[in-house]
Amino acid sequence: MKAIPTILLVYCLAVALVCIGLGALNAHSMFTAESKLESSLLTASEANKAVDTAGALVRELESNQRHHRAEYSGEEAVDTSFKIQQAKAVYEQAHQNAQQAQVEVEALEQTIKTAQIRFVPLAALLMVHLFGAAFFKPTKP
Repeated sequence: MKAIPTILLVYCLAVALVCIGLGALNAHSMFTAESKLESSLLTASEANKAVDTAGALVRELESNQRHHRAEYSGEEAVDTSFKIQQAKAVYEQAHQNAQQAQVEVEALEQTIKTAQIRFVPLAALLMVHLFGAAFFKPTKP
């Protein structure tokens, strides 16, 4: 019966050490995800600016085409249509890149939220086992 407090003390300290280790790993993964999130937010912001710029170019070219359609010769009309198609392709690529960046940002935000949620049970488990270690002191024979 005298070995039970010692076994419980060792168990509580072992679980507390495991909780500390898991908490450190969790914190590391959260900080890594936060640094990746910062760079992803910058990428997403640049991608959105590229979408806005490409969209404005498409709108401007289409507007010019509508206003000057009567003045164009056949070759100029084809050149203008080709420029518009190129601008639309650039716009679509920029839009796709912006969506991909947004998906990456959302995934990193979810990773951070998951890591933050894990801290509460780890801290509770750590506290319970530290209190347990404080109460189960080995007795001298």
